[in-house]
Amino acid sequence: MGRTLERWRPGYALLLLVAVVCAALVIRDAAQIGLSWATSYDGTDPTPCASPSQDVSVRAKAPLFAADHERIGTLLLRYSPRCATEWGQFVLTPAAEKRLLGRAIEVIAIRPADNRVTVSETALVGGRNGRYGYGNQLGANPCVRAQARLLAGHGQPAGRLAQTECQGLPAGQ
Repeated sequence: MGRTLERWRPGYALLLLVAVVCAALVIRDAAQIGLSWATSYDGTDPTPCASPSQDVSVRAKAPLFAADHERIGTLLLRYSPRCATEWGQFVLTPAAEKRLLGRAIEVIAIRPADNRVTVSETALVGGRNGRYGYGNQLGANPCVRAQARLLAGHGQPAGRLAQTECQGLPAGQ
């Protein structure tokens, strides 16, 4: 029996080496897959994911201010479980809606894990739904934050940057 084991010893070493190399390749490939957070919804309009029949929620809020520190509205980080995406939405106060006609608000979504950013600009035109606007969406895994600010215009400076906390998929998603 001892002679048989000695005869197979070089084969065991080779088998062990092959197993270690295969394990290293699997781990490397798994790490690369895990770092890809992109989804087919990245950078797209959230309307299909936010239809009235969908259970869209607000994940985080931040106050939105003009340059003079006047509160002009709220920045919301919205989440769609249907698409597993998040995006920024702003809601202006009625007074700000009238005062800021013709200006624009920039809405940004950021996914820090892969530094993916979407930037959208919404002109404030007033009228029906003139108090609301939104930016493009990003896949919510692992987390997204929203930013918004009133852009400079009509001889007025840009507003202060509003930013929500980073939020990700709820547990169990």
